[in-house]
Amino acid sequence: MKKPHFNFTGLVACTLVSLACCHKDPDNVQMLINTDLEVGGSQPNAWIAGSNSSGSLEWTMEEAVSAKHSLKINQTTTTGSSYWMQICNHDIPLGRDLIFSAKIKGKNITGMGVALDIRVDNTVPGIGAGSQYANSHKTVIAGDFDWTTYTVKLSNLNKDAKTITVFLSTLPNTTGTVYFDDISLVHN
Repeated sequence: MKKPHFNFTGLVACTLVSLACCHKDPDNVQMLINTDLEVGGSQPNAWIAGSNSSGSLEWTMEEAVSAKHSLKINQTTTTGSSYWMQICNHDIPLGRDLIFSAKIKGKNITGMGVALDIRVDNTVPGIGAGSQYANSHKTVIAGDFDWTTYTVKLSNLNKDAKTITVFLSTLPNTTGTVYFDDISLVHN
């Protein structure tokens, strides 16, 4: 009786190829949904608009970096602020660094400007005072400018984090029009 021929080298090669195909890089994992802003009905999916001022918020096709849509805030008074936000409460990368970025275009932005913010809470939903923050407030994002990428880094995410909220906002005492596109929240 003939023994079956076993090709050990072929088995090892197939195993390595399948592992390489299934390997997911633990860094730079996108945590947000609808980052190109192209999915939605009357509003973009996963994005929530808010304002405590007379600013108007729109999901618009007036300006965009990629594809057709962007988020717009037209801030007409210096009282209060307006924002777009997204909440993430799944697959929280405890102990990792978060990098939040967006492409921003400004038209006649005066005052304190616009900002990117990361808020971390140890509750679901995130209520009360946040437990950790990072923002772009040290960089004044104002004036007239074409699409520019801005980034905020939050180092060493709390071990008890349960909710991460990102904000694209106008700061108090700001007027003008701002557009946001190609938004990203990754960890490394």
